[in-house]
Parts: sequence; C-alpha cells; structure tokens
Amino acid sequence: MQQKKLSVISIILFVLAGLLTVFFVWAMYNCYVQVDNAIIQGNLTVSGNIYVIVDYYMNNAVVYLIWAILLLCFGLVIQRLMPRISAVPVAASEEQGSAEAVDEEDFEDYSTLGNLAPSEPKPEEAASDAASAVEEGEAKADSDEESK
Repeated sequence: MQQKKLSVISIILFVLAGLLTVFFVWAMYNCYVQVDNAIIQGNLTVSGNIYVIVDYYMNNAVVYLIWAILLLCFGLVIQRLMPRISAVPVAASEEQGSAEAVDEEDFEDYSTLGNLAPSEPKPEEAASDAASAVEEGEAKADSDEESK
C-alpha cells in the first residue's frame, strides 16, 4: 500500500476535532444532568418547554460538535490539497528562472528602442518636436513684443 504523509496542519486540526468531540460528550452529559435536576425539582416541565430544553442543548453542547465536524472537514480538505500545493512551488521556481532569461532579452530589445508602438514617437523625434515648439513659442513672443 502507498502511505500518504499527513501535513502538520491536518494533524493539528484532527487533534482539535477530537478534543472538541470529547468536550461535546462532556457538555451533553452536563446538560442532561442540569435538565434532569430541574425536572426533578419541579422547576421545569417537559410538556411546555421542549423548545427551551432543545435550545439549552444546542447552545451548550451541540456547538462543539459542529466545530469538531468543521475542523475535521478542513483537515481532510488540506490533506487532499497538500500534494497539489507542494507541487506548485517547484513549477513556479522553474517558470521564474525562465522569466529571468526573458527579462534580460526584453531589456536588450528596449535598449535599442526598436519595440516602441507606431503611435508613440521615438525619443529623438519627441525631443526635436519639443525643441521646435519652444523655438516657435519664443519667436511668437518676440514678434508680439516688437509689435507693441
């Protein structure tokens, strides 16, 4: 048979679920003793107070059972997903190594400025356009001063 290795998180969740189950049994017993003593003393009647008795059990005992079931389910889900999760970092590290090589190639491409989109002007053209615009603005300002 093939043995699966349990993760530490799953083991912790299983242990907590077991402890909560034991606490549930203890709480159910204490609820039973409390309700039984109230009925024997005459402080509580079953016929008109069934909702109150069920509510008492739900609030004081069944909550721990629900949490135990949830922790057990979380532990099982983590146990099933751990092989998938442990495989992801290996693939990610391989992709990261290839991404570094691509980044170096991209840097070489952009260093020549050959990959700019057609709608974007090259830096040389943008600088010359800006310089001509400044010269036009200065010429216009000079002509305005001369006309005054």
